[in-house]
Amino acid sequence: MKIVSVYIENFGTFSKKSIKFQDGLNQITKENGWGKSTLCSFIKAMFYGMKYTTGNEFTDRKKYLSFANGPVGGNLVFETGGKTYRIERFFGEKPKEDTFRLFDENTLRESSDFSENPGEELFGLDMDSFERSVFISGNQAAKKNPELTSSITSHLNGLLEDSDDMANFDRVMKVLEKELSSLKSQRGSSSNKSIDRLEGEIKDLEKEEREVFGFEKQREEKNLKLSKLHEEITLLGKNILDLQDQLLENQKRKKNNKNNVGFFILSVAFILVFIFGCYASIVWIKNAKIIAVLAMLPVLSIANFFLLAVQKKHAKKQSENLPSSHELMEKIRQLQDKKDGLVVEKTGLEKEIEFLENSSETSEKVRHELSVKKEELEAAQNRYKILNLTKNSLSTAKENLESNYTSELKNSFLSYMSLFEKEQVFSMDSKMNLLLEKNGQLWDHRYFSEGYKDLSAFCARLSLAECLFEKEKPFLVLDDPFVNLDKEKLEKAQKVVAAIARNTQVIYFKAR
Repeated sequence: MKIVSVYIENFGTFSKKSIKFQDGLNQITKENGWGKSTLCSFIKAMFYGMKYTTGNEFTDRKKYLSFANGPVGGNLVFETGGKTYRIERFFGEKPKEDTFRLFDENTLRESSDFSENPGEELFGLDMDSFERSVFISGNQAAKKNPELTSSITSHLNGLLEDSDDMANFDRVMKVLEKELSSLKSQRGSSSNKSIDRLEGEIKDLEKEEREVFGFEKQREEKNLKLSKLHEEITLLGKNILDLQDQLLENQKRKKNNKNNVGFFILSVAFILVFIFGCYASIVWIKNAKIIAVLAMLPVLSIANFFLLAVQKKHAKKQSENLPSSHELMEKIRQLQDKKDGLVVEKTGLEKEIEFLENSSETSEKVRHELSVKKEELEAAQNRYKILNLTKNSLSTAKENLESNYTSELKNSFLSYMSLFEKEQVFSMDSKMNLLLEKNGQLWDHRYFSEGYKDLSAFCARLSLAECLFEKEKPFLVLDDPFVNLDKEKLEKAQKVVAAIARNTQVIYFKAR
């Protein structure tokens, strides 16, 4: 395959510019600022169109349309499969304003052999993969490291008929990673992910459950204490009643003592009457019956006196064994105060129990919610595990596919590098990461000098292009890729380019 010519109506600094290309090596040596990178971008745009974004990314569309003083675009003529085609493209600010036409260059009739995306159909690569393989730039802004994209991987594996499988790999991996990220945050990050959120909610609910359980335990303890208080209050009430009975008994006794004094006075009165009666009977009355009746009075008085004496002695003995009314009243007051204090404590305890009962009513709700959250967490964790296994399985499958051509790529890379370096200190892993072996250690390309970075990347691109296209070789675009090479390596690189150009069209842009 080769590019025959390009015509640029307007594109960046170019306007009404025609360039023809030949087979083999096409070396274009111009001063910086001439538009080498612009021409490279135009060739890409003809095959792939131009990227559009509504974001702040400064794309080729934004860049080259801003310089234009008329329609932006042109045409490109290329040969492939024994036929010559002409692509006409013009670009607007938005993709819907773009135009595309494909002609058979020999008949100048429109052709349907390719769609509006001929690059992917011709090369079997998307734009990004094209830039990482057959499009080699030394411009730091445009440079892309060789990399096994899904498009390149599908091509290397001969899966072009099912290229969507590999193209979908990246989309599927992004979906999986997005879903995994939504389920669980990475270490060191903090976000409201499903698993993290559920774990936090479960932790809070378990804490609440422990508090509720504590409330229930407190309620049981306080109910037991309330029962004991009730018994103690009842016992105090009984003791107060007993003391009050004793106090009444004392008051009764006191009253009886007062009655005994009356009987004593009455007895004395009887004796006085008896004496006076005897005197009156002897002196005045002289009646034996009256004297006999009067004689009974002292007997009764004496008997009553002795009876009072016995009662007094008995009452005294009882009084000695029983507390006084004052002591009883003091005890009653003390017990009543204690009882009143216990009643106040009981009232407070009943209110506390009521509060705890209200709090414990939420226990069933908390336990139910906790059970639901644990089920949700288990489901989320299972989903995360399945998605992670799926991701790992897909990655393993892709790695197994990559291993099919890793050896071929590596051998081709080492073969090209041997043209520049006799000692094989460079290598390549299965991801096309370039490595340098030094002092027994492998170092990645970041530790290379700028010259070695360009050289190893150039050889990696050549090996990738060689493995990608076994039948019809596409053209190679070299946008000043050797700016950092010393004189000796530059001479070798130019010889390599000349050797490649024997079988492949090479468009080599070089700064003057």
